[in-house]
Amino acid sequence: MSSFRPSTPNQITSKTIGTLYAEMLRPGSARLNLKPIYQRARCWKKWQNDGLVGSIMCGRVIPLFAFYKLHSGNEDDTTDYEAGIRFECVDGQNRLSAIAAFMSGDPIVNSKGASEPVVWNTPAGPKHFRDLSEEEKEWFTNMDLPISIIQAPLTLTQRKEQFTCLQDGSPISQPEYMRNTSHPVSLFISRTGLRDTFDAVVRGPMTGIGDWLVVLADCITLYLHRGDGDRFAMLNRDSSRLKRVISCKEPAVADSPYDMQVTKPDDAPLMELFDSLITVLGRVKDKKVKYHKFCVVVLFNQLLVGGEVPPVERLLTWFKSSKAIITDHTKAGGRDVALYGILEADLAAELPPPPAPKPKRRAIPKKKRDELWAEYFGVATTGVCQCCKGSIKGPAGGNWHQAHIVAVAAGGKNDLSNLVPTCASCNLSCGDENLSDWCEREWPEAPFLTA
Repeated sequence: MSSFRPSTPNQITSKTIGTLYAEMLRPGSARLNLKPIYQRARCWKKWQNDGLVGSIMCGRVIPLFAFYKLHSGNEDDTTDYEAGIRFECVDGQNRLSAIAAFMSGDPIVNSKGASEPVVWNTPAGPKHFRDLSEEEKEWFTNMDLPISIIQAPLTLTQRKEQFTCLQDGSPISQPEYMRNTSHPVSLFISRTGLRDTFDAVVRGPMTGIGDWLVVLADCITLYLHRGDGDRFAMLNRDSSRLKRVISCKEPAVADSPYDMQVTKPDDAPLMELFDSLITVLGRVKDKKVKYHKFCVVVLFNQLLVGGEVPPVERLLTWFKSSKAIITDHTKAGGRDVALYGILEADLAAELPPPPAPKPKRRAIPKKKRDELWAEYFGVATTGVCQCCKGSIKGPAGGNWHQAHIVAVAAGGKNDLSNLVPTCASCNLSCGDENLSDWCEREWPEAPFLTA
C-alpha cells in the first residue's frame, strides 16, 4: 500500500434522503456512481434491505457514507465512467441501493436473479414507499444522512486503497452495530463497555442464551422495575421482538415490557450490580460448569434485592440441578415467570442456615452475687481470682466478675454451683467458652479446678 496522505481534508456534510435521492440517486438524474470498478458486488440480502428502511423509520442513527469527488483526469482511469457523474460511492453502496429501490419502487435483483422489492415491515404488514402516509413519507425523506466527501485528487489505485481501508474485509461487528443504535439499552451497553466484559465471562459456560443482548435486557428490566411486586412478570415477552426493538427495527410502545428507559444516572448502580454478577459467574466458570440464561437472570435479581449468594460449591449444586428443572419445565410448556420463581426458591434453599440465636443472658441478682462472694471469701473485702489467682475487690462496688463454669452460650445457668468469682480480664478473655475448658488451657493451676 502506498504512503499517500490526502493534503485536502475531507468535507463532512449531510443531506436529507429526499435531497440525496433527487440529486444523486433518482433514475435519469444520477450524479453518483454507486458501483465504481473497485467496488465489490452488492452483498445485502432482502432482510438487510428491508431492515435499513425499518431502522430509518424508527430513527436509528445511520453510519457515515463516503463519496469521492471526481476530478479532471479521472475519466481516463475508469471503464464505467458516464457523463454527468460527479461522485463515486466509496462506502455505503448497499445502503444507498436499498434507499433508491425503496423510493423508486424498482426491485433489487438478488444473486439468484430474482427480483425483490424493498419494503418497510410493519406489524400490520409490509409497506412500499407509495403506500406510506404523507407523514411517514415526510419522516423518511427528511432523515439526515452524514456524508464524508473525499476532495483530494486520487488516482484509481488510491481510491481502491481508500475503499479497502474502509471495508477492511470484515462486516460490522455486533458491538459496533450496537454503537450505531439509539435504543437506551444499546446506548448503556456502549457507554459502559459492558458487552465485552460480560461476553468474556459467559462465553462457553452459558447455554440457552440465544443472544447475550436479551439476557442483559432482562437484567436491566428487573432493575428498572425494582420497586414492583412481581418483577419477573415483566420478562414474559417475545425474545425475537425484544431484539428487534433494541435494534431499533421496531418501535417500543410506552410503558410496555419493551420500553426500557435506562439513563446515565442508572449507569453507576447498574454497573455495580453487573460487576458483582460477573464476579460470581467468574468463580463458577473456573469450575467448568454450564449455566443457563434463566440462572443468570435469577442471580442478578438476588444481587438486586441485596440477597445473599450461596458459597461456590452450593452454587455449583444449584446450577447442575437447574438444568433438569429448566428442561422439564420447558417441555411441559410452563411459563417463564413460574420457572423464575422455582429457580429463585431453589437458590434460597442452597443458602447456609442462619446461625442459632444466642441464649439471652440474664443479670445475676445482687443477693446471689453477695452469696457467691460470702461462699468463697466470707466477710473479707478482697479475694483471689479463681483462675489466675490475681487480687480482686468485692463484694459491693468492687472489680470482680461472676464467671460461668458452663458458658451461657452452652446453656449454663446463673446457679451458685455454676458461678465462680474471677477478675474482669479472665472472665472477658474466656468469652463464650466454658470456663473449665478455658482454664485447663490457660490456667491449669486455677484454684476452682483444684478445689
